[in-house]
Amino acid sequence: MEPLSWDHELLSLGDAELDEQHRHFIRLLNDLHESVQGSRGDITNIVQRLIDYAEEHFALEERRMREVGFPEYRSHKSLHDSCLRELRRYQMRVEREEGVASELLFFLRTWLLNHLMQVDQQLVPYLRAAGPRIHSSQ
Repeated sequence: MEPLSWDHELLSLGDAELDEQHRHFIRLLNDLHESVQGSRGDITNIVQRLIDYAEEHFALEERRMREVGFPEYRSHKSLHDSCLRELRRYQMRVEREEGVASELLFFLRTWLLNHLMQVDQQLVPYLRAAGPRIHSSQ
């Protein structure tokens, strides 16, 4: 499995802050990839960083959805909540040294790519319609 790289055409939402957070998420996922491959530090620490960042990112993305009146907010938020629950389950298994790092990497890579390329892309028309006004309300 190769590390992920940012593909603007496939992954961009056209919101600079959300896009930068998505790029950072990919960097964290690549840190996990390197750790699984044995060339980078503590998996437990990386999983905690992923969870912390997911919470921060999901909060911003959900705020954006509310700001632009995204009609699928509840179902989208439910996907975020489900991802966090799954990450916390994996975290417990990693802490118990159950050898699930590769499984976690596969789950998170699959989830993130699907979420960015399909689910988050549904936000694009609403973000575009709202324009820069949503950034000035912060």
